[in-house]
Amino acid sequence: MAAAAIALGTGVLQGGERDRAAPPDGGAIAPTTTLPTTAGPTRSAPAPERPAPATSRSRHPGATVAPPRPPTPPPTPPPSPVRASGSVAVPTGDVAPSAPPSGPIVLREGSSGPEVVELQGRLRQVALYTGAADGQYGAAVRDAVARYQRTYGVHGDPDGVYGPATRASLEARTPQP
Repeated sequence: MAAAAIALGTGVLQGGERDRAAPPDGGAIAPTTTLPTTAGPTRSAPAPERPAPATSRSRHPGATVAPPRPPTPPPTPPPSPVRASGSVAVPTGDVAPSAPPSGPIVLREGSSGPEVVELQGRLRQVALYTGAADGQYGAAVRDAVARYQRTYGVHGDPDGVYGPATRASLEARTPQP
């Protein structure tokens, strides 16, 4: 068995036939000639001979075939300019301050001032607030407003917040304190 493997490896059993893919000279490299680059004969040392690439199918011995280049895409045009529209207002030095808010002021826990004093007075008139009229909208005032909203069916304002709906209802039921 080992002898058969050796015989196959050396080509003894092939009957002397050569592989059809191998060159007829047994794989030896064929010499190529170089073309002179100047007009007249030169006495320089001969150029070393290079083997021709195996994949070259050129008519000229020793010539190499460059791989095909992929096509280059056409250049892209530059982006078109963007134009802005509108205007920019630059404030001048004689700008008047903004107007105070119009309409009823919404009061909630944490508010303070004369408006809260008036609210506390109105809540006393309907017997829902017994604390001092100190102008501080604390937890006691918030609870009194929430009780008023539930008792008189006021909707439209958050629970415990003295907003437009609650103000209109309470002012309609009480004179100004």
